[in-house]
Amino acid sequence: MIINKFLETYNHSRFHMPGHRGCPWHKSIEHRFDITEIDGAGDLYSTAGLIAESEQTYSRFSENGAYTIYSAGGSTLCIQTMIALLKSKGVTCIAAYNDYHVALKNACDLLEVKLLETPNEIPPHTEALWVTSPTYLGDIKDIENIAEQCRKNGTLLAVDNAHGAHLFANHPMLLGADICNDSAHKTLPCLTGGAFLHIKESFASKQEAKEAMFRFGSTSPSYLILASLEQSAEYLNTKAEADFKKLAKTYKELYELAAKNGFEQQPKNNDVTKFILHKNGKSGADIAKALRSRKIEPELVGERFVLLMLSPFNKKKDYKKLKSFFKTF
Repeated sequence: MIINKFLETYNHSRFHMPGHRGCPWHKSIEHRFDITEIDGAGDLYSTAGLIAESEQTYSRFSENGAYTIYSAGGSTLCIQTMIALLKSKGVTCIAAYNDYHVALKNACDLLEVKLLETPNEIPPHTEALWVTSPTYLGDIKDIENIAEQCRKNGTLLAVDNAHGAHLFANHPMLLGADICNDSAHKTLPCLTGGAFLHIKESFASKQEAKEAMFRFGSTSPSYLILASLEQSAEYLNTKAEADFKKLAKTYKELYELAAKNGFEQQPKNNDVTKFILHKNGKSGADIAKALRSRKIEPELVGERFVLLMLSPFNKKKDYKKLKSFFKTF
């Protein structure tokens, strides 16, 4: 078996997605949990039943007039649902401020919604504004200020928060977004493909959201992913905030050690899960080759930098190897 052999022999320190790093926070997800929509198991696209009950139980922003639904098709399925809902509200053009994921363009093309690219400024007049925050490289935008501008202009605000499921006080849904997706698998202990979609009740009903998601999602969503999503939601409600505060301290320690040994953060970012390595005279490929020789696998290799993703689920030995690399490369 080819895929299984690779998975069984892969033993690098994982500074890449998914966030669980091979160490689930809750009990292991096992083959016996891989079922289909049997009696009593619920239906992902229904507003009633077991899955809907879980969504309601773990909705993070219910006190702020919003609800949460699960996606077993990642943030791509969430983005498709978001565009469908925006179109159903009469939106014909979406202005995308800063970088955006290819799933947005594909969804707009599919649903015949015009996508206006405005990478450097927020347009004063538009039906809906799409903001990616945090970006893939860790730049977190001032969502609170952007949301205030949108309210003044009567603009709907959609935020692709795929890389920010771990955010708390500065989560877009607390800062004024109308609709927002979180890729739980990127930074939380969730299986790949698990995502949350948060929606203000004043923007769209849960029935509308479920019907929109059903247009694009698999009729056989993975219960393994759904179970890990629920575990991640429980983690957010219990240990996550403390864990990510500890991670911030680890980030600072690594940053100072890297800087001491000639590395730079390039470009700058303000997300503690994204650690960017740049060293004058070295290409991204040079840095990645040296990391991999030490069995450290990065998330992304750029032309002049390497992106590492940090997680509370990285082991002490992972950081020990990384610190040794800083001192010897």
